[in-house]
Amino acid sequence: MVIEVNRREFLFIPLYFYLTKKLFAFKKDKNYNIVAPYTKGSDHHLGVFDTYGNKNFDIKLDARAHEILFIKDKNCILVFPRRPGTVILVIDITSGAVIKKILSPDNSHFYGHGAYSNKERLLFVTENKYKYSDERSGSIAIYDPFKNFLRVGELKSRGLGPHEIKISRLGDIFIANGGVLTNPDYPNIKLNLNDMSSNLTILCRNGNLKEQINLKKSEYSFNSIRHIDIANNGKVFAACQNYSPGNAKHTELIFSYKNKKIEFYKLPKKSLKVINKYAGSIKVNHNLRTLLVTFPKGNKLIGWELDSKKVCLNESLFDVCGIVSNNQSFFNFASNGLGSLYKVTQNETKEIYKEKVKFDNHLSLIETN
Repeated sequence: MVIEVNRREFLFIPLYFYLTKKLFAFKKDKNYNIVAPYTKGSDHHLGVFDTYGNKNFDIKLDARAHEILFIKDKNCILVFPRRPGTVILVIDITSGAVIKKILSPDNSHFYGHGAYSNKERLLFVTENKYKYSDERSGSIAIYDPFKNFLRVGELKSRGLGPHEIKISRLGDIFIANGGVLTNPDYPNIKLNLNDMSSNLTILCRNGNLKEQINLKKSEYSFNSIRHIDIANNGKVFAACQNYSPGNAKHTELIFSYKNKKIEFYKLPKKSLKVINKYAGSIKVNHNLRTLLVTFPKGNKLIGWELDSKKVCLNESLFDVCGIVSNNQSFFNFASNGLGSLYKVTQNETKEIYKEKVKFDNHLSLIETN
């Protein structure tokens, strides 16, 4: 069902460990640790913090990381590179050892995101086969963590530029196809903005197309769906970047979708002028029944009530982009480009860590107990 809406060997090991002889061991008296890639000067790092803002340890990387994914079944984290990275690091969280480097095939690179299916016990990774200039370039690589991360297959992403990918509780695969064609031979150039076609694709567990929301033939045709999250009831939430020419505001950047119904979320009027057509990270807090989105170019963290869609949070935080929710309690964490980590609750936003670094786009929470 389709619905339309009116080279290699980067991150070269060894890694460098700091702080104490604990190496990568997590503090066992805490339920969660915050994992945050960041840049300090010209160096790239991966920092791990407890939920009070204390840094447990720090790893120096050879290049910038993007998303960090925890696979509890394997007691490891995956460090995804930024586009056009070609190496994913698999790190054991007890010893700190790099137990695997996953290399992309020739003429392809990773898009910085992946998802683990608890049902299938497989890893799904967004990928660009850049030798193609059409939908054949969008690919989902499949790896088996229990066979030393062997590549066991791939799926068509059903679009261009697949970015974030999520797996629902039922095992359906949600893909944010950004619709923007890129090629590492032409770095930092978007090759098809006049004819971009972004979509949200939902695949069944067997890879068959279940639903697709296509923005091309609509007033939102210059929206690029980049990041997504899924509520417990199966509703998907999406955050877009807008590439329309000119200085129009284009405030319809956040939407939800379920049961063939798409709904856009209204931004606070005072924020319309500053968001600059760019949404960063998006997260659902199931306990708080809230949706949180960062707007780094507009220096805004905005939250909505899931049920009423009313704005319940409107924080001004410089260059805020990372956001993650602890769904076992009633708080969230955010990060920005000035080296701050924040604990965000219903009543306050409190800085819990500060250093002269630049946190990258995404945060992750690692369950330790």
